[in-house]
Amino acid sequence: MNDGPLFMHLLHIHLNDLLYSNAYSIALIKEEIALVKEDLEFIRSFYVNVEQRLYKNPWARVLDAAYGAKDVIDSIIVRDNGLLHLIFSLPITTRKIKLIKEEVSNLPEKVPKNKSLIVVNSPKKPVGSKPLTAGKIVVGFEEETQLIISKLTSVAKDLDVISIIGMPGSGKTTLAYKVYNDESVSTRFDIRAWCTVGQEYDKRNLLEKVYNQVTGPDSKLSENIDVADELRRHLIGKRYLIVLDDLWDTDAWDKLTRPFPLVENGSRIILTSRDTEVGLYGKRSTDPLNLRLLRPEESWELLEKRAFGNDCCPDELLEVVKEIAENCKGLPLVSDLIFGVIAGREKKKSEWLEVRNNLNSFSLNSEVDVMKVVDLEVMKVIELSYEHLPNHLKPCLLYLARFPKDTTMETDELKMYWHAEGLVELTEMMSVEEVMEVYLDNLISSSLVILFNKRGNHPTCQLHDLVHYFCFIKARKEKLFEWISSSDRCLQHCWISSSDLKHK
Repeated sequence: MNDGPLFMHLLHIHLNDLLYSNAYSIALIKEEIALVKEDLEFIRSFYVNVEQRLYKNPWARVLDAAYGAKDVIDSIIVRDNGLLHLIFSLPITTRKIKLIKEEVSNLPEKVPKNKSLIVVNSPKKPVGSKPLTAGKIVVGFEEETQLIISKLTSVAKDLDVISIIGMPGSGKTTLAYKVYNDESVSTRFDIRAWCTVGQEYDKRNLLEKVYNQVTGPDSKLSENIDVADELRRHLIGKRYLIVLDDLWDTDAWDKLTRPFPLVENGSRIILTSRDTEVGLYGKRSTDPLNLRLLRPEESWELLEKRAFGNDCCPDELLEVVKEIAENCKGLPLVSDLIFGVIAGREKKKSEWLEVRNNLNSFSLNSEVDVMKVVDLEVMKVIELSYEHLPNHLKPCLLYLARFPKDTTMETDELKMYWHAEGLVELTEMMSVEEVMEVYLDNLISSSLVILFNKRGNHPTCQLHDLVHYFCFIKARKEKLFEWISSSDRCLQHCWISSSDLKHK
């Protein structure tokens, strides 16, 4: 892998898993594994507290020794020249790590005596942010908001479709979500349902999700039941509002709207898409709304509100914050991500200057031309946001890329996956459930994970398309995914956990 701190974090989890294993091949070297883990924990604690570039040479040797340790230990476990590694390689590797630990102990920067690795990496609540309860800040689009609300609540009885068209990160979903939850809108309809479609979708699965919102989460459908017909039966005679978020093509429109009856009672459909053709295809009475980018002053206002709340930006930060706002390119997503980087940090000019400088230096090296997706600056900001995450949160975020794009996940289910994969580090101060809650809270605060907390009884979350793309490329680059060939010749990917190695 290329990310040293992330590798060290995952190696810590891997070694910890091995220590809890009762496998015979592991029992032979448990004492050595414990020593390696203890020494690497000490070294990693040191580099959590200091800049790695200040001690670049020792850090490079630390990573080299850590890679070697993992290779030797895993080779012994899977019996690949195990005896040779057990007699020669393992003692040499443990000695090398011990010498590096002694060298680090004598460096000017000391690890605080009362600050163990668990404390250093323990999750912390984000400062000044309550994403699980607070509404999303929306700046601009006041006219657009009122226009959509007026169309949704008008006395016109014919079924109408309100399309919101715009580029990725422009705020289509946020705007749709805002009007969907507006009191004047929610009280007007008998039934409301939200459906995130995406580029690749399962028609039956999506219609079932709409059906469950219409009839209640406890409703069950047998496999031989036509979901479309059942959904249509429950919608007839009701004034409904259905949101089809992130629709990619006209074929999806035809397939998903078949169950929606053409009743003359003021029912409405909201459609969001990046493709104008899709909006025009679904049009009935209302022309598609092409969502503009934020104006410079709106980008500034959004960043100021996200960063300083009801307070004004301090004079000493005014110039640099406005410069950063210009780099948002009019995309609300970028403003949110930049806030995610600065959230919880001291509002010092040096912190903001670091963000500004990093925005000009980060780049994503991938085999896919990002410019075909959206302006490269957006991907730079996503990478910057990722780089500012604590190491224990990085694998939790990248893990989400194992799910198909546009997948909406229940937060409780996601936390269960994290725990099962061994991505949750336990602390003496918090329970497992509390730690996972803080993990999710921090990822939402970073704006890398989107939370929908007003739909049904179970909060759900998902990744923006561009964040998913970044995480997928990053996870492959860091060798966190392995590729398998399925029976339909489509390539699929799965997460590699330490348990996979132990069962080989």
